[in-house]
Amino acid sequence: MKTQQKLQLIRERLKVLRVHAFLIPNADPHGSEYVPEYWNRRKIVSGFTGSMAEVCVSLSGAAIWVDSRYFLQAERELAGSGIKMQKLGIPGTPSLIGWLSSQLPRGGKVGVDPQTVTKERYSHLQHELAEVGLTLIPIARNPVD
Repeated sequence: MKTQQKLQLIRERLKVLRVHAFLIPNADPHGSEYVPEYWNRRKIVSGFTGSMAEVCVSLSGAAIWVDSRYFLQAERELAGSGIKMQKLGIPGTPSLIGWLSSQLPRGGKVGVDPQTVTKERYSHLQHELAEVGLTLIPIARNPVD
């Protein structure tokens, strides 16, 4: 299945869940540095094979944040995918929160699988999203699955 088809299926699931976007970090419940294939949902969705990145899918767009080690690789692997590469550390690159606030309506809901973020990260995201009028929602059944 092509990336664009996967994105469409995720978007359909987001509508059912009544959320406007879903964050897909490269993480497992144990906070492993290298996650087992099952937990590598970022790779499953995007096709990006680098070890560090996170994807966010909204109802109207998708983006992946990668660091400079992966700019060329991500450009190749994401070509034609419908996922926009965000280059971490480059001036003008929107943060995850900045991108979400430009994509979603005020009062929008951002889903995340609580098994893929630490308690601290969850709290931090919740606070940052609230500052821009968005709400973080825990999604027990990951829509990528």
